[in-house]
Amino acid sequence: DTETVSLKNRDLIGIGLRAGNLGLYASDASPLIERVLELLSDRTICKVFYNAMFDLTVIDAYCNALDFAPPDTSNISDVFTMAQMQALPPGLFALGIYLLHERIDEISDILPDRKTMLDLPFEVVAKKCLNDAKTTHRLYDLMKGDWWHKSAFQQDSWVWHPPELVWVDGTEYDPSCPDSFTVTPG
Repeated sequence: DTETVSLKNRDLIGIGLRAGNLGLYASDASPLIERVLELLSDRTICKVFYNAMFDLTVIDAYCNALDFAPPDTSNISDVFTMAQMQALPPGLFALGIYLLHERIDEISDILPDRKTMLDLPFEVVAKKCLNDAKTTHRLYDLMKGDWWHKSAFQQDSWVWHPPELVWVDGTEYDPSCPDSFTVTPG
């Protein structure tokens, strides 16, 4: 996951990585940023993103400015694209609730109006980035499992029913409402 100054100002301020239960946040000022960029340019490592287009554009611009190798784009997976193919709710926040039963902070939860990520304490930015990376990693692990492959490639129509949710931001989930997605070939 990348953190930028804002959605309008896409200057990189940090990158969060996740591998298993381990997470790393490297700010643009960290001595670890070069090592992180090396990992992201390694073709042998599968990089998992949520909205890869955004992150890769930001990372590529940062690498170009500092004359580093660009990020590898041949060995990536994008949870955003996987979710779109399944007609799942858009947004990392919504997917986290919908599939993992976990709520992560959205930018609006931590960032006051007319402020940028640079106005927040380092720890808040790092925590947000690492939580996003953790959620992305967990969603990828779930989506690469049997239900994903069967639903995307099986010849017959396949219906996936979302897990039953009890509470979402104080609103009770009603399992009697039709809330399933049908994926059909073609």
